[in-house]
Amino acid sequence: MSHRIFPEVLGIAFETFGDGRARCSLSVKEHFLNPDGVVHGGVIYTLVDTGMGLALWTLLRPDELCRTIEIKINYLRPVSSGRLVADNEVIQRGATVAVLQSRVEDERGKLVALATGSFHVGPRGTANPKRTS
Repeated sequence: MSHRIFPEVLGIAFETFGDGRARCSLSVKEHFLNPDGVVHGGVIYTLVDTGMGLALWTLLRPDELCRTIEIKINYLRPVSSGRLVADNEVIQRGATVAVLQSRVEDERGKLVALATGSFHVGPRGTANPKRTS
């Protein structure tokens, strides 16, 4: 599927999803590390954003899509190797905005990052509205 190209490049695996929840993971690769030798925050952010979108997708009607409005993420523990697992959950789904939470743990179950996010929910076909100005 073309909409999964970026997550596939990072090797994000979709483990379980349904009922407003999703679990996804990735194995840390050497090229994910920043100059200090720990996973770049953007890799963890992408895991969170992807997982949140999938969790919300499980609650969407066929004529709806979602887009990230914002994500607030706290990086709690550095990671240099192993596997990262993100458990994502829809906390509240309104008519046009949904709020989600994500917990990212390392392979030992230690909390690595905690995030909350807001996503817009709207009809399909409005992802790229034409500008009038």
